[in-house]
Amino acid sequence: MNGPGLRMMGIGSLEAVRGKRYAELWPEEERGKIETALAEAAAGRVGRFEGYAPTVQGTPKWWDTQFTAVPDAAGQPELLLVSSRDVTERERSRDAVRLSEARLRAALSMSTVGVMFWGASFRLTEINEAFLRMTGFTREEAVGKTWQDLTPPEFYPLSLRAVAEVTTVGETTPYEKQYIRKDGSRWWGLFAARRIGEEVVEFVLDVTDRKKAEEELRQLNEHLEVEVARRAEQLRQQEEALRQSQKLEAVGQLTGGVAHDFNNLLTVIRSAADLLRRPDLPEERRQRYIEAISDTANRAAKLTGQLLAFARRQPLKPEVFPVSERLQAVADLVRPLVGARIEIETAIKCEGCSVEADPNQFETALVNLAVNARDAMNGEGRLMLRTWLAGGVPSTRGHASAPGAFVAVSVTDTGSGIAPEMLDRIFEPFFTTKEVGKGTGLGLSQVYGFAKQSGGEVAVESEVGHGTSFTLYLPRVEAKAAMAPSDFQAGADMPAAGRRRVLLVEDNTQVGEFARQMLEDLGNGATWAPNAKAALELLDEDASRFDVVFSDVVMPGMNGVELGREIRRRWPNLPVILTSGYSQVLADGGAQDFELLHKPYSVEGLSRALRSRR
Repeated sequence: MNGPGLRMMGIGSLEAVRGKRYAELWPEEERGKIETALAEAAAGRVGRFEGYAPTVQGTPKWWDTQFTAVPDAAGQPELLLVSSRDVTERERSRDAVRLSEARLRAALSMSTVGVMFWGASFRLTEINEAFLRMTGFTREEAVGKTWQDLTPPEFYPLSLRAVAEVTTVGETTPYEKQYIRKDGSRWWGLFAARRIGEEVVEFVLDVTDRKKAEEELRQLNEHLEVEVARRAEQLRQQEEALRQSQKLEAVGQLTGGVAHDFNNLLTVIRSAADLLRRPDLPEERRQRYIEAISDTANRAAKLTGQLLAFARRQPLKPEVFPVSERLQAVADLVRPLVGARIEIETAIKCEGCSVEADPNQFETALVNLAVNARDAMNGEGRLMLRTWLAGGVPSTRGHASAPGAFVAVSVTDTGSGIAPEMLDRIFEPFFTTKEVGKGTGLGLSQVYGFAKQSGGEVAVESEVGHGTSFTLYLPRVEAKAAMAPSDFQAGADMPAAGRRRVLLVEDNTQVGEFARQMLEDLGNGATWAPNAKAALELLDEDASRFDVVFSDVVMPGMNGVELGREIRRRWPNLPVILTSGYSQVLADGGAQDFELLHKPYSVEGLSRALRSRR
C-alpha cells in the first residue's frame, strides 16, 4: 500500500496491515462487491465497484475501487493491483439530492401549495392534488403540458425570465403571474422554482383572493382620490364663492361709503350753487357760499386721494428722506391734535436711516395713526412714536415674512385695543368702529395703501384693554445729498410773467372747455386738442406756436405720458405738464420727471404749474 493510501485510510504504517486479507479492510456488508470484482479481475477483466469503508479511526468514506490482474510471463495472474479513489464528497452530494428529492416528492401531498415537476422541454411529469384543484385538470390531462399551455400570453416574458434563472443559477426569485384553468378562466399564483437533478420543481400559492382584495383596495383608493378631489373642488368653489361674497360685501360697503360721503359733499355744493343764484344775495353770504364750494371740493379731492391710497393707485412723489426728522416733525404736529392729557414719547434708534417714499403721504399716515390712537385713548393716555432698523418684515395677515433692511416706524397707544375678530377688517375702506360722525373709515386704508405702494408693509398688534401698536415697515435706502430747491418751489409765489401760449390736450369736452376758459381767464392763450393725435398734428404744423403743453393722462389711444415722451423726443425744449385724477401708469411711476398737476386742480394750482415752466 502506498503512502497516500495509508494516509487516506488512517493507517499508521504498512506493517499494521501486512499479511491481512484485503476484504478485512471493508465492512461485512460490502465484501460481496469485493468477491465479484476479484472474479472479474481473475478472468482478465477490470473489476470495479463503489462502496463504503470507514477509516481506521472510524471516519465515514466512500470509495471508487478498481481491481486489475498483473500476469506473469506465462500470462497467468500473478499480482492483483487495487486502486481506490475517495468519492466521499460526491456521495454526500448525491445523498443530499436523494434526500431533497425525497422531501420534494413528499411535498406532493401538500394540500394548500401547488407542486409541479417539470422534465425535459419543461413538460409536466408530476403534479400534486392541490395544483389539480387550482386548475381543474385531471392528472392525465395535466401531465405532458408545457408552461405555455398554463400561462396567458401576456405573462410569457415573465415565465421566460424564470426559465432562464432556473436554468442558469438553479432557482428563481418569487414571481406573481396568472395561470389558465381548464375552463379558460384565470387565477393569480405566487410561484418559485428550483432545479433538482434533471428536473425542475415549481411551487405555486393561489393568491387570487389577495389580488382581488388589492384590486378592490386600489379601486377604493382611486374612488377616494376622485372623491377627495371632488370635495376639494367643492371646497375651493365654496371658498371662492365666500371670497366673492366678501368682495361683494366689501364693494357694497365701499360704494355705500363713497355714495354717502360724496352725497354729503354734493349736497353742500348744490345748496351753495342754488343760493348763489339769488339776485339779492348779500356779498358776505356770496363769499361764504363760494368758500363752502371750494372747501367741499377740497374735501372731495382728499376723499378720492384716500381711496386711491388704499387701492395703491395714488400717484406718489417718492423722495429719499431721513425718517427720524419726519417722525420728530409729526410728533410736533400732532401735539395740539391729541390734547394736553395725552403724553407723547419719541424713541429714535435709527438716527439717519432713510427711506424712499412720498414724504407727504408718510406724514399723513402717521397723523392718521396718531388721531386713531387719540380716539382709542378717549383723550388721555400715552402715545409712543418709535423708529428703529429692522432685519425684515414679520409674517402678518397670512403673508410670509420678508428678510431685508427695513426702517420700522411704530405708533403705540395705551387705549382700549382692538377686538381680535376686528383685526382682519380694520384696513377695509369705510370700516370703522367709531360713532357716527367721528370717522370716515379711510384713515387706516390710507396707511395700508401707502405702505404697500411704497414697497413695505404695516403690522398691527393689539390687546383689548391694553392698547394697540401699528408698525410701518419701509425699505431702507442710502441717504442722498441735500439738493437745492426745485424751480417750482423757488418760483411758486412769483407773479405771472406775460401771456403763455398753451396747447391743451383733454378728451373730456366739459373739462376741456372749462380748462380752456380758466387758461384764458389767467391771461393765457389756449388751443384745445381733443386727443394726442390731434395735438401732434398741431405741433407738426408749427410747434413754435406753443410755449407749453398741458395734457390729461387718461385718453383713448395714446395716453398723456406717451404723448409727453413723444414731444420730448421731437421737441425737447417744449415743456409738458400732465394732469390726472387717477392713472395706473402714474401709480406705477410712469410720470417720470414730468410736472404733474392732480385733479381736481384749482386756478391757483394751474397758475403755479404754468409759472414753473417758464
